[in-house]
Amino acid sequence: MHRRPDPSIKRPVDPRAPPLKLKDLECVRSLGKGVYGRVLLVRTRRNIHPMDKPGSMYAMKVLRKKYIRMDEAAKNYERRVLMTLPWSPFVSTIIQTFYDERNLYMLTELAPCGTLRSLISARGPLPVTHSLFYLSNIICALSFLEAHGIAHRDLKPDNILLGESGYLTLVDFGSATVEHSEKEWVMIGTPCYQAPELLSPEGQTVGFSKAIDWWAAGCILFEMVTRTVAFRGETNPQVHKKILADDYHYPSKIRVGKTLKSLISALLTRDASKRLGYNGASEVGKHPWFKTVNWGKMKDRQYLAPYIPSEFNLQKWHTEPMPRQHEIPGLAVVRPPYEYTNDNRFPDPKLLE
Repeated sequence: MHRRPDPSIKRPVDPRAPPLKLKDLECVRSLGKGVYGRVLLVRTRRNIHPMDKPGSMYAMKVLRKKYIRMDEAAKNYERRVLMTLPWSPFVSTIIQTFYDERNLYMLTELAPCGTLRSLISARGPLPVTHSLFYLSNIICALSFLEAHGIAHRDLKPDNILLGESGYLTLVDFGSATVEHSEKEWVMIGTPCYQAPELLSPEGQTVGFSKAIDWWAAGCILFEMVTRTVAFRGETNPQVHKKILADDYHYPSKIRVGKTLKSLISALLTRDASKRLGYNGASEVGKHPWFKTVNWGKMKDRQYLAPYIPSEFNLQKWHTEPMPRQHEIPGLAVVRPPYEYTNDNRFPDPKLLE
């Protein structure tokens, strides 16, 4: 016989705020657009719980469902990878996912201060100490992925964001896969950062692995210290030819130390099995160029970043057109201020009604 609960005993109340819903967010900017979707700047507007913080900013990746259905394994892999990863300050993980009749939405942390590409363009060639700091950030990110058996496969400055603290965060896992998986590897990634084995598997003594990310890291390091890509060409075939020949040269006006050159050379080794990083991130961190780095402090973000971005200004992001409301039916689009009514980057206010 079951006893009735004592009415005098009160159940504990969960102090946490309830999970966000799509209706609790609103789109305020468009950050970028790709083949299969776009990235939006969104903010929270719910204010019904003491722990709610209306106005908090996030990045929202929007993917069309029809493209996911066309290639479920490829287009939906990013969501499945990121949802299983624990949190890391060096990798942008998914906070929550939503969907409506048209799209899949992935809510992620916002790194609002541009990309490593924009930093190199504005301030490059970067001082050696700055390049050391940023490559150490990249090593922390790749070490985290390595611990979970994941290869990013599209590592490049455009996929590395600069946070408000000055530290880097790795994003865009649309090409990521579990290491040694049977997913397609040949020709994956961006031409200037593709490892030789992705272009021509012949002559390699090992299969595809995370070593392709360390090749890309070497290309990024070269770019940071020279402000030019390592393998240049007017067409992709020209770029690929130079990659396969390991044909890169330092600009005559840029002085690069022997230790730094040895690191770049070790990362840009054509044979993947002999490439620095093939045996793990720890062997990269042991290179003499990193002798001043305390990896415990770096992973805990205890170093002061060499460059702290200025305060985030939302107006700087008005480069992409805002989405129409019918394109993101479950997510409200903020009506533009009156002075932007006739700006073609914003929807007609009548379409938002």
